[in-house]
Amino acid sequence: MKMKKLAALALVVAMVAVPTFSFAARSTSSSTSSSSAVVTTTTQTQTVGTGTSGTSVPTATTKVNVAANGTTVSETGTTIDKSGTSIGLVVDTTTSTGTAVVSNGNGGITIGTVSVHFANGEAETAGLPTGVVERINKLNAGTAISEVLGTETGVDLTGFTALGNTRAVIAADAATGLTHTATEVTMVVDVPAGVEVAAVYYDNNTDRWVYVPVVVDPITKTVKLTVPGSCTLQLVKK
Repeated sequence: MKMKKLAALALVVAMVAVPTFSFAARSTSSSTSSSSAVVTTTTQTQTVGTGTSGTSVPTATTKVNVAANGTTVSETGTTIDKSGTSIGLVVDTTTSTGTAVVSNGNGGITIGTVSVHFANGEAETAGLPTGVVERINKLNAGTAISEVLGTETGVDLTGFTALGNTRAVIAADAATGLTHTATEVTMVVDVPAGVEVAAVYYDNNTDRWVYVPVVVDPITKTVKLTVPGSCTLQLVKK
């Protein structure tokens, strides 16, 4: 996926060809207690993008979030979708195995030799099979997760609803160019209090939809999971 050119094109299209809606960056959530609220030190405004998810162009800057307990979490590559959900990639940290996670300065992160960022616009579904694109469109249109994926993941998805729209995750090994390197990624997302969170993704390399558990930190509002490489990710909750 030729991300730089397509991302630039998507931004122009979002600003000129379609109606735009602005969403403020993440702020204290009214659905959580003050002990777990996340306060951001900066304010950013992004414009909803094209594509069925409406994902905006990832921000190249780094934003620092400060939790009520003083914990700081830095994020970059933040995107806002048409549902108003903001998701960013945690940076300036380490993975569970001790690998440094740093910003690549272009709206993505680098973890060892793997570069990760969110695609937007036409690039979200470029090259994917028609049937897969149809499912992604249904997810972003609000169709029930269980109706869209059925039993394909091997997990009963009844009762799960979408947490934001889909994100096209591009994860490529800089050394080999391969896009099927499993990579641990932590994201900042405003998870409602008291819900169960998981994820489903379409694996570009195996042509399968997969259910995966996630680790949620309700204080810092982060979700950690392992992606298989490049995939279309849908966070779910119930």
